[in-house]
Amino acid sequence: MYQAVLTTNEGETKDEYFAIRAEDVEPPMRKIKATEYWTVTLSFQYSLVPGDQVKSIRWYHLSKPRRELQTSPGKYKKYSITADRKSLTITKLKPTIDEGCYIAVVDLGDYTLRALFRLAVKPLPPRKPKVHITKVKWGQNVIFSFESPKNVEIKGIHWTYVNGGKSRKVVADGKKIKMKSAHPKYYLTVNWVDNPDAGFYNCEVDTADGEKLPVSFKLIVEGHKPKEVPRVIETFMHDTVTMGFEFDHRSPVKKVAWYHMVGKNKITVHNGKKYVQKAPAENRFKRTMDIVYVNAKDKGLYIAEVDLEDGYHTRAIFEIRIVGDKLRNIVLKPYSRTSANNKPAHPSPSLTSLPSSWEPPKIPRKLSPEWEVSLSWCSNWRPSPPTSCTGTLSTATATRGSSPRLRT
Repeated sequence: MYQAVLTTNEGETKDEYFAIRAEDVEPPMRKIKATEYWTVTLSFQYSLVPGDQVKSIRWYHLSKPRRELQTSPGKYKKYSITADRKSLTITKLKPTIDEGCYIAVVDLGDYTLRALFRLAVKPLPPRKPKVHITKVKWGQNVIFSFESPKNVEIKGIHWTYVNGGKSRKVVADGKKIKMKSAHPKYYLTVNWVDNPDAGFYNCEVDTADGEKLPVSFKLIVEGHKPKEVPRVIETFMHDTVTMGFEFDHRSPVKKVAWYHMVGKNKITVHNGKKYVQKAPAENRFKRTMDIVYVNAKDKGLYIAEVDLEDGYHTRAIFEIRIVGDKLRNIVLKPYSRTSANNKPAHPSPSLTSLPSSWEPPKIPRKLSPEWEVSLSWCSNWRPSPPTSCTGTLSTATATRGSSPRLRT
């Protein structure tokens, strides 16, 4: 008696029985039709005459080449044979792999009993994977993840990138591209997304029984890389200027390099007395550099490039402009040193104490002999505030051959 049990993808079970007549010299081959991804169980029954003893029962797949079937190792079994070896179960049927003839040979020593099955597997139409659309802003990270069936053993996973009709294999470098496997979940991480990273990321999962499970993701990058505009710092000649920046990527710093652009030449700036590079202890994501005693050769562009441990690369650009000489802009003022101990008690008379309408008398440099002048002095005129003068009218007469005399 033959029996075939078919299990569909929906879980439905179908039983088929076949009888063997004793007079049959060659047992008939029973045909079984199934569909791709179904599970089929092949079984048979036999009766023995007194004195017969079963030595062994073996199952064979009459493919090219012919091979003996055993229970598959591992958690997820492609072939399973019962303990009495009267049943064979095949899971996840594939047209090119599982179809063909199966034979069970019962060894009784003097002769053998055989059970023949012919399995035909109908392929399913190719499945188009559902495309998962993911939108990410420029410079951010994106993670693609999917979950495979728990009762399926995964043999391998292959990621491919497709854009513009061209396809290439995605290789994890541990920095830009990272892959993680934690069955039944699998992840692909793309860090620091750029515009060329947009496109399709397809994953093909190979199972232990030869099945391929397709998964597809579409990445859309929003925005573009911002234009690098140097930060302008204006300073004076012979002054000290500080350039500083802070990066938002929270990863340990691997290397920080400063460069000075002289024309088209990129000159490395080394830490020293002239250029003092600092890494503040209170903020490990900040870097500064001081230029001491700026001169005309220090103006121009300065580029700070930062490499982090996870492979991230960033930079900051500064432009130093010299607007003048700090020493030339100093205004010198007169300075006189006066001792407080020698300061006079009363201020000396000065012209500032005179009336604003007063004018000094005009006296000719040389008097003519015939010229007589009379100076009239006001009895109430005071040349200075501390003193006073009183008297009558005075007259001075000058004649030829005699010296002038003053009488009061």
